[in-house]
Amino acid sequence: IVASPRDVRDLKRLMRLSAEVDGPMAIRYPKNPLNILISAKSGCGTSTFVNVVYRYAVQNAVLRADVPLVKINCRHYAKNISSLDEELFGIGNGENSCFERARGGMLFIDGFDLLDARQQSRVFAFLDTKTLTYDNGERIDYSDVYLVLSCAGQNLSVLKRKIPMIIELPEPW
Repeated sequence: IVASPRDVRDLKRLMRLSAEVDGPMAIRYPKNPLNILISAKSGCGTSTFVNVVYRYAVQNAVLRADVPLVKINCRHYAKNISSLDEELFGIGNGENSCFERARGGMLFIDGFDLLDARQQSRVFAFLDTKTLTYDNGERIDYSDVYLVLSCAGQNLSVLKRKIPMIIELPEPW
């Protein structure tokens, strides 16, 4: 595949425009920012997009400057789902989980469609209740965590019902 520098510039401009328009709409939603679903193929710049949205949230005092943007790329765990489970949800009572580290900030789960059914159902439960229930029965409130999910575009029907802000990024070529 060959693309001219102009094609690449146009793609970057389109992504920046989407991040500067769609992202702020989700972040500035009345009362609480909306969770965001990004529909994009791998390599489309979802991480860059999320960085722009996060910076916007901090610059406009929706998020404090000292709160984290926690990222987890599910593709890195494709061969070790149990490690992904520990990283995402922690062990025991959620200690050291991505949700715990993202308190007050934003959690970006890149490649959500790669999670197994149990992991996806736990994230769906979080979207419904803003809490996670752990193996020991403890239920922890994470209502201060804003969630951004990215998927490659297949089987989005349940996510579209749970996350009203859907942003589709163009393919790079």
